[in-house]
Amino acid sequence: MKFISTMKCSQLILLLIVSIVISCKSYEKGDLKTLRSSVFIAAENLHSPYSVGIFNDSLLIVGNYKSDFIIDIFNINDKKNVKSFKNDQKGLDLVSVTTIQTFVNNDYSFCINDILTNKLICFNKEIDDYKIKLDSSSLINLPREDYGKLLVGKNVWIGESRSSNGRLLLVDKDKQSLGFFLDYPSPDKISKYIDEKNNAKLYQPMFSLKPTMDRLAVATYGADLINVLNVKESNLEELWRRYRAYPNDIKLIKLGYDSLAVKSNRSKMYYHDITSNNHGFYLSYLGQAVSYYTKDYFSDKIYFYDWTGEKVITYNLDRKVVRIAINMDNSILYALSPDENGQLEIISFDIDHELL
Repeated sequence: MKFISTMKCSQLILLLIVSIVISCKSYEKGDLKTLRSSVFIAAENLHSPYSVGIFNDSLLIVGNYKSDFIIDIFNINDKKNVKSFKNDQKGLDLVSVTTIQTFVNNDYSFCINDILTNKLICFNKEIDDYKIKLDSSSLINLPREDYGKLLVGKNVWIGESRSSNGRLLLVDKDKQSLGFFLDYPSPDKISKYIDEKNNAKLYQPMFSLKPTMDRLAVATYGADLINVLNVKESNLEELWRRYRAYPNDIKLIKLGYDSLAVKSNRSKMYYHDITSNNHGFYLSYLGQAVSYYTKDYFSDKIYFYDWTGEKVITYNLDRKVVRIAINMDNSILYALSPDENGQLEIISFDIDHELL
């Protein structure tokens, strides 16, 4: 009897271990699905699209790159252009619209950010006026080159700090820095070559706020690394983290007396864009070797995570994409994709409603 009970106990332990391994694998890969695209707005009806966003599930916001028109707005129902903003208007002298952040129950409809001119500009609900919220001269005790992408939180701005190990930067409404958050480790084999500024370039974080503004999803271009953080009034707290790979294949180049750590043409690049709603966040995934001279920065795979990190879905796409935006009811994913002539057009994918 003792032997039998011992056997049963050991079998139960083995069964438990197997079930844990299986659950870990299923969390890692998630459900696998395929999405079929349809053309939403053809390239000939666009200027030079660089980013996309959805406002109120009724308007598609398109940010442009080096164009006479910096913003184009389309009605989602009839796909017609309802408004455009010229790039020579006061304050809108931008190089590109790097990010578009849309809002629910906010004083603003959306904000745009240009990391090359270090401007954050927000549009009112009627989308007939805008304000420059931040520019390169407005942040106190922070150099122009210190911050990159910027988002608007409830009582803070959230930015990428380029000169502090690629960490996130919080700035209050008085434009005072509240500190740096979310450390990124340096891989042991290259840590002696990486100073803080170069390490920021290795990771290149991108981030998206939940519409309720209490959760922040972060993914990195230079590493297979995802973080979700709780957003407090003046603090960020990490809730969970997932990683599979840190920066790899780093080489050194000599610049005068200094050595600079840069990616080689074998370095893998990972997450390329991020978009979110109340259900979770979507990541476009490269997962391939990309060098400075590579022109194919497009992804044919999308990962979905819910905000707890428990629900994971991998979407294989029938076309490659470069920028993505999900609507609020989680039914349609919009993306920029090259057409047969290599010109960017806007396509859409229907998302399963099982996630609702």
